[in-house]
Amino acid sequence: MILIPVYTERVLDLGDLAARYSDVADIYLQGPYLGVQNNDWLSFRIDASNENEAELDEYYVQHVMRIRALIGRPVKALIECTDWGSANLALSRMPAEGVFVENEYQIVFSLEEIQRRLQAGEDWEHVGQEFL
Repeated sequence: MILIPVYTERVLDLGDLAARYSDVADIYLQGPYLGVQNNDWLSFRIDASNENEAELDEYYVQHVMRIRALIGRPVKALIECTDWGSANLALSRMPAEGVFVENEYQIVFSLEEIQRRLQAGEDWEHVGQEFL
């Protein structure tokens, strides 16, 4: 399972997101959770519950300061994906304004930058691994 933190200025509109994915998969919307599943290859879930906001304060201080420099009081959501193809589809259809995404190496990108990289066939998932 791949977990992708997403930081926004406000809680994600899951109804809008459901409409963006409805042409490629079955949609399951329940409370603060949006499930997207296509039995052929696609599966991800977006968790927009407020429980994630508290997790931001538990991160180490430098990380919190970087996120808050981008967004004053961020709201955190999580995208849980079965694979990178599902992750990339989830991110490619989200509205990008005011949205930031963290990869597995704690590099934070604007969603606009990730969408540009996806369209250009460039990597975003593994940027930062060269620093390990």
